[in-house]
Amino acid sequence: IIIFCFIASFLGLILFLWIESHVSHPVLPLGLFQNKTTAIALSVSFLLNLAFYGELFMMPFYFENYRHYSVFMTGLAILPIPALALIGSYLGGKMTASKGPGSTLVIGFLIAALSLFSLLFLIKETSLLYVWLLIPFLTLGFGLSFATPAMTFAAIHSVNPARSGIASAVLNTGNQVGSLIGVAAFGTIAAISSHFMLAMHLTLFLAGALLLIAAFLSLTIINEK
Repeated sequence: IIIFCFIASFLGLILFLWIESHVSHPVLPLGLFQNKTTAIALSVSFLLNLAFYGELFMMPFYFENYRHYSVFMTGLAILPIPALALIGSYLGGKMTASKGPGSTLVIGFLIAALSLFSLLFLIKETSLLYVWLLIPFLTLGFGLSFATPAMTFAAIHSVNPARSGIASAVLNTGNQVGSLIGVAAFGTIAAISSHFMLAMHLTLFLAGALLLIAAFLSLTIINEK
């Protein structure tokens, strides 16, 4: 059933793109992706959500199975991730307005990637005090929220104003699809791995690598205002 759904989805996507390229008034104008800034913004947004929500899916299993936290304590342990989101979004918006989205995206993604890579070393020892995990959790949420205003700005303001609504819709759709794929992919890695901690380390590395790719892509629009 799963393989059939993959095939059907792929064929559906091909058919959708073919129809959109041949009709006079497409729901999704493919020319939208010819704008480099828009294409990069949509791509890095997809990567951000894939990496973040995929790893967010893994974290409760770590706290419950390896630190033996209750469900309630697990929720509290993960809660600091969005704690600095308000500050990160504010500062990211200010920098986007003054320096453009490219620099803001690079800084935000690098902070988030380093946070994930630091967790690779910190989660090895389950007796380690939680406060050491708190630091990368805070910086992870800060980095992602710092980049978010720049992604939105780049996706919407780099297109013709008449198409800004379409760009916003594609951005949100890409976010949702990235989240779904992240949970599915990271969950599959956990399911097929011989040991959960092996899967945890692998997904942390993959999530950090995806954010580094997003930072690299953002370099190409670093001079865009």
